[in-house]
Amino acid sequence: MPVAPSLLERLAFRANLAPPAILDVHGAASLHALALADDLGVFGALDEPRPLAATADAFGCDAEGLRSLLDAPVAVGYLGRSGDEYWRTRTTDRWLTPDAVNRSLGDAGLATVETASFRRAPGVRLLLAERPYRAHARRP
Repeated sequence: MPVAPSLLERLAFRANLAPPAILDVHGAASLHALALADDLGVFGALDEPRPLAATADAFGCDAEGLRSLLDAPVAVGYLGRSGDEYWRTRTTDRWLTPDAVNRSLGDAGLATVETASFRRAPGVRLLLAERPYRAHARRP
């Protein structure tokens, strides 16, 4: 969904007191996160509220890495969250679930995003790793 800046934000952009380009960056990052979540089958799996740990176990990935991915669709309204439970929203039910009536329209929007190179990004590789990444672990 496009971001609609408030009157105050538009004035700040016009006066160069705030960086309007940041809105474009946020949109691009959200699109990649949505495409990856869809590619991994997250929207199909969250048909009811599910705890983060159980969802991570089902996907065979690190819970904290998955939290980072899931929080992006939460921020733009495609997933809901309360504590450690996540679920899909009505928007996701309508457009992005495997059995959605309007799935072809959702696919058309996400088809523009190539996720193979995105999967190679360091943060995404950590998400898909079999064990949690330890940033400060000592090497043997």
